[in-house]
Amino acid sequence: MAITNTNVIGVINKRNINLDIIGPSGMYAIRLRNSEDEDWTVWINIDNYLYNGNDDIVVDNEVNAYFIDNNRILVPWEVPRINGVRRICCQILTPYGVTSIVCVQVFVNLDTPDYSVEFYQDYKMTIPVVRHGGYPIVSEKKCSDGTPEWMTEGCVIVDPIPDYEPTYIYIKVNFNESQTYTANVTGTGSEQEITDSELRFNAVQQGVGDQFDLYLIPIDANGDFIDVSVSTKTYKGSFKLYKDDGIFDKDGLGFIDIVFPENNIASTCQSDDTDKYNLMVSADEINKYFDIDPETAFLEYRSSQINKVLNIDSFKQMYNSDDFNFMFGNPKIYQKTIR
Repeated sequence: MAITNTNVIGVINKRNINLDIIGPSGMYAIRLRNSEDEDWTVWINIDNYLYNGNDDIVVDNEVNAYFIDNNRILVPWEVPRINGVRRICCQILTPYGVTSIVCVQVFVNLDTPDYSVEFYQDYKMTIPVVRHGGYPIVSEKKCSDGTPEWMTEGCVIVDPIPDYEPTYIYIKVNFNESQTYTANVTGTGSEQEITDSELRFNAVQQGVGDQFDLYLIPIDANGDFIDVSVSTKTYKGSFKLYKDDGIFDKDGLGFIDIVFPENNIASTCQSDDTDKYNLMVSADEINKYFDIDPETAFLEYRSSQINKVLNIDSFKQMYNSDDFNFMFGNPKIYQKTIR
């Protein structure tokens, strides 16, 4: 718990939690929502008391809440990976109708997932790039005689010389724990097309031509896309490597910046005092890395944005007004019952 003179707030250090809720008599289903979610969950059964005979009611058949006492239930829930004060809200279904919305604040204090990045020359990721001085060296693909591949057809010189094409560099991101980020992919092999992905990355380099919001897709041990119905630790992406032009693209150190999807707050939630406590790097912050050197981006990334909040006391957060637009209803509803 983080405690001040006027408030007590629970501290969460993992994503999967159980909510202990005291509710009204006769409750038989509940639905939940994180403050940044665009919509509610479907109705969650409480000890299977919800009879799904009404076509208008959609029931979650995989998650169940259960009673642990009279008018007291436990509900499994997952919080997003956003450190700081967050809000979790619920509605309860009773024989007399749906309750107003009740919310609770929690302090999320998660470890950032550790990951490593590997660089490859080919789509199947069987040919790693060479390394020198501890750094991977990404460079233009060349034939055995030193001719750039883009100037040939299968390393055979042709006339006229084809138009310039950049080199694709493929990256494999290995997480220390399983992830469930999904992607939309059509086609197979090198012909596949990625139309969207939850997990993305930025490729920061010496010139001003940094590449942002690039796709990362979940893959199996063979480097092929998998539909993440179960979790995986490995993701794949690619970026374009252009020849040095002295302005947009320059030889030198580069930096791969992973962007997590939970960073973006849904448009349904208006800006409030919690926004400044989002400690993850988000897509909204990409522009501040534009046209800076990779060393500066890396230093700021490691030192100020994604690290876990270690000192809870220094991040005690109070609000002048919480949910001032009452987007989640009256927070005092059932206050007497809860007490």
